[in-house]
Amino acid sequence: MKAVFLSILLVISGAFAGCLNYDDDDDEEPEFFGEVYWQENGVALIWENEWLYYGVPKINGGCDEWNVILDADIDWDKFTVEEGRPIGDVCFDVSRDEKHVSTYTGDYFEICIVGDEEDLCYDIHLIDGGIIRYYDDTGECVPQSSDIREPTGEYETTPGLLVDDEEWHEEFADFVSDSEDAAEEIGCLTLLYGPADPIDEDDDEDYPRCELIWPEDAFKAAIYSFIAEYELHYGPSVGCFFDDYADQTYGDIAYELEDDSPSSDALGYAQNWVDTNAQDYGQETFDLSTEFNIAGGGLGHINGTTQPEPVECSESGDEAPAQSTNSSIFTIQDNPHVNQSGMACFTKYVEVFGLGVYAESGLSDEQVLHAADVLAELLDNDEDGVVDDQALLSRLQDMNALVPMFNSEEIDESPALLDFEENYNGNGVGAVLFANEVDPENPGLWGADATIEEIMHTINHIGHVHLYPDAFGLEPNSSLLTDAMDEARGGQFVEHPSEYPEDAWYHYNDVTCEYDCMAIEYLYWAQVANMGLLNDTETCDGIDDEWQPCSKELLESMDALIYALITDPQYMLPQIAPDGQYNPE
Repeated sequence: MKAVFLSILLVISGAFAGCLNYDDDDDEEPEFFGEVYWQENGVALIWENEWLYYGVPKINGGCDEWNVILDADIDWDKFTVEEGRPIGDVCFDVSRDEKHVSTYTGDYFEICIVGDEEDLCYDIHLIDGGIIRYYDDTGECVPQSSDIREPTGEYETTPGLLVDDEEWHEEFADFVSDSEDAAEEIGCLTLLYGPADPIDEDDDEDYPRCELIWPEDAFKAAIYSFIAEYELHYGPSVGCFFDDYADQTYGDIAYELEDDSPSSDALGYAQNWVDTNAQDYGQETFDLSTEFNIAGGGLGHINGTTQPEPVECSESGDEAPAQSTNSSIFTIQDNPHVNQSGMACFTKYVEVFGLGVYAESGLSDEQVLHAADVLAELLDNDEDGVVDDQALLSRLQDMNALVPMFNSEEIDESPALLDFEENYNGNGVGAVLFANEVDPENPGLWGADATIEEIMHTINHIGHVHLYPDAFGLEPNSSLLTDAMDEARGGQFVEHPSEYPEDAWYHYNDVTCEYDCMAIEYLYWAQVANMGLLNDTETCDGIDDEWQPCSKELLESMDALIYALITDPQYMLPQIAPDGQYNPE
């Protein structure tokens, strides 16, 4: 029973405990050592000396009652706090004995668990009132508070711990809200926190987190319970499946998926399981991303905020003509995903290597096909009919990467934009396109056609950043990309400088574009310069306030670092400028 309990705590906390070695220039103990950090479920973590411990509040001044509650035999007294370290009324126990290495970067601590098969790493950023644990491979962040009091009240123990303390949950929610700016600055794509109502023993209804919309098919429901918890982060959904779903014919599948799940890529793991094992259960394999609406944030909760708000999709103007002079190999279809959150008002759809281009009716067919062709050319740059980087394609497919195209930047002129902003909950969008910036006659021309830029942003941000973090990470001191950008800007400017140094050749001055945004823009400028898309006098003069090396030759001589990165064959970045006509041989 103890092993099960420890597993629950580790899944909820998102961290693995164990030996922690720190390594920084001053050989000083990390600042977060000795502090108690509470998570939203009422479980505490403390890093002390070379170990990470988990904890729960003492009951009647002691820890013995926890063994009765958990039906376990845990030696709570084994943890002795270093003299002078106050930890409050908390029961701690060692949860794992895996070795950790901690490195101080100057801005945060990187912690890596040294395992037998692979290293799992995350960063600890100190913020006001606590810490944020940042996972670079997913962009997910977990907030933990050091200022909050110990929670009181009873705990729900299955499938994971959650304390029945309404005021405590409200205080934790306030801490998370206050942490949003820090999370954005860190570069978090997702702040993992699901505010929960306290458990009411007098309420006959199920715990609110379990009010999930389930697939009718029992086989799919078992799999969805795993996806909802580990991919969509709905909370303890596997437990909800066992508590609420009437048909438990395939309950063993939910257990198997959870017990054997990797530390990341739950969707890919579950899809592989279905493809491999469905036939053994007399079932057909199916696409989890489509069936479970991954791009739209899942199937949602009953009366929950993840359900789409109704949007009137009628257009304010005439539809663009359907005819097209584009000789594209692609065809425009009706939107097959109108029932997914945020996708209801798109009327045109093109599939490109399993990815979707979605457009509102105000865009012409020619514009939509132009976007599809550019997407294909960037992925299959040599146009041999095979995507150049299969790992990149798999990443984009797993994230349901898409290219959304809207009538206008004005909400009252674009129902699809309103619906998308209000209801889309996926993680597959890096940029969007508007009708007035798509010009099939001038592919990639600065000031006329932004198609190459915005699609490149999506491929880079959703794909390369996470697939090759050492090369394309967006945080300061994290990658070859940011090292090159710091040199191109004349220094490392996490905040915008009042004035760039005279020798800088990349000097973007949009104050709304923070460091990670600057890095994505920098990668775009370097790629299109290398492709020759900036190499004319009018364009070069027009972008001079932001970017200087307009030609491939000038880029190579002026910015050797970024040139070496984007032409390195191991990353297979496109080298040929798309012309808007994808013609595979």
